[in-house]
Amino acid sequence: MTPSRLPLLLCTVLVLLAVTTEALAQVNTESMRRVDVDGFTLRLSGNLAFQQGNSDVFETDVAGRVDYRVRRHYTFLNASQRFARSDGGTFRNRAFAHVRYNYEATGRVTGEVFTQIERDAFTRRRVRLLGGLGPRIRYAQTDRWHLFQGSTLMHEFESLDPTQAGDRDPDTNRVRWSNYVNLRVSLNDQVDASATVYAQPWLSDFSNIRILHEALLSFRITRHLSFQTAFNLRYDSRPPAEVEDLDIALRQGFVFTL
Repeated sequence: MTPSRLPLLLCTVLVLLAVTTEALAQVNTESMRRVDVDGFTLRLSGNLAFQQGNSDVFETDVAGRVDYRVRRHYTFLNASQRFARSDGGTFRNRAFAHVRYNYEATGRVTGEVFTQIERDAFTRRRVRLLGGLGPRIRYAQTDRWHLFQGSTLMHEFESLDPTQAGDRDPDTNRVRWSNYVNLRVSLNDQVDASATVYAQPWLSDFSNIRILHEALLSFRITRHLSFQTAFNLRYDSRPPAEVEDLDIALRQGFVFTL
């Protein structure tokens, strides 16, 4: 990044913090994978909200993404933080980071290695740490659409709040089989759409499964600025005590790409 580009970057971040209604905190990293990146790219998004009067609300939401590709090697980092308080009580408190390395073995098969760490007070998770590896297969790739599938063995360590774990062991180690399908479509030069479905059963008990579906629609405003709408559905067959097994969310926000 050259010094001459820093003012543009800082100004854009300030605008996003001022006007974004709901920035996209990416959890499904597949939805933001850059299949066309060459070299280095940076994405930033943010949300800052205050309210005083009948209710006092403070909310902040920031996210960032770095991609780097050189020949057969591709690495990306995705991180986000969401925090919100209302009338003295916290109703959002979540942090997430994911790093993934890809090596293109052939034109259709890519090897993947990844690690991820997250915490979420409202799903009772003090920390969730993942690590895995496996193949990613390209079934189709044209100028307008892409279809990929991935399958990895994934080790998962999870630590729950012991006061709210119920009859579950607050600390667990398990191996899950993570599978996903990702479809991307460029509707025209300004509009892109994607859909991803993950299924992650526990290897020793396939009835213990987690499912994630995300659909994303992106409208390119300028070369560096886009507006995005995302629909997320998450299902956990064995959630912690007093946590719903199904979550649905709709988010909108701006994304800056360098």
